[in-house]
Amino acid sequence: MIKLNQVVSVLQKKKLAPEVLKNIVEELTKIEADKPERDTAPKSKKQWVVVALDPDNKLAGLDLFAFVAQIDAADAPDAILSKVAVAKNAFNNTKKGQKFPVKDLAAAFERIPRKFTKEAGYLPKTKDAVIVVKSS
Repeated sequence: MIKLNQVVSVLQKKKLAPEVLKNIVEELTKIEADKPERDTAPKSKKQWVVVALDPDNKLAGLDLFAFVAQIDAADAPDAILSKVAVAKNAFNNTKKGQKFPVKDLAAAFERIPRKFTKEAGYLPKTKDAVIVVKSS
């Protein structure tokens, strides 16, 4: 962005008439004053949450699949399940959701549009399940 004093110095170098220079500066000042101020609200910090699918509650010796989501840093990590339920209910109340309802957690990550997840307070980062690797 070009600053007003830079424009004035360039115009002075071109040796314009003082009244013309004054009119130009006044108009530029009005234009600058009319610009809307940007909303500078600080962005909220986010944390990453991995939602592992374990329908049989057997973690030992099994290959696990998970979805990755992002929530606010102030939220508890286990709040993701209630946030997904809120988004799922909101989606299921729409015309498309009534025709093709989301019934389980995997379908919630795969099919719920971003509009509903954002309103519920989380952002899914994967649409497909990813493999969870265990290390010792």
